[in-house]
Amino acid sequence: MLSRTRLLVYRALYALGPMTAHELDAVLAHRSEVSASYHKRLSELLRMGVVANVGERPCRITRMTAVLWDVTSALPIKLPPKLSRAARYRKLLLDVLGYMRDEGMLEEVAVAGERLRRIDAEDC
Repeated sequence: MLSRTRLLVYRALYALGPMTAHELDAVLAHRSEVSASYHKRLSELLRMGVVANVGERPCRITRMTAVLWDVTSALPIKLPPKLSRAARYRKLLLDVLGYMRDEGMLEEVAVAGERLRRIDAEDC
């Protein structure tokens, strides 16, 4: 299921064919009282598999070469839930700890492990 804004972006691409991100913003700005950066939904729709980069051409708004976006025939897939900042930091720290352990940096691993324990304590 697509959110209201994602569906609006999808329908515009479906109805009007391939267009650049700036062209999409311009088209949808005329149809809505709310000023929004609709092009920001393109990366989400790309990850969901319902839009694709189909080439490049000069943008009619900026006159610069830009990516063309269009719909695909795929149904949307559900995006994974967004991790909290603490969860992203914890994941990164675990990756770094694994690398450090593999490189024989045991003293540094102990210091980083203590930091990870403090982060876990703050999350609880």
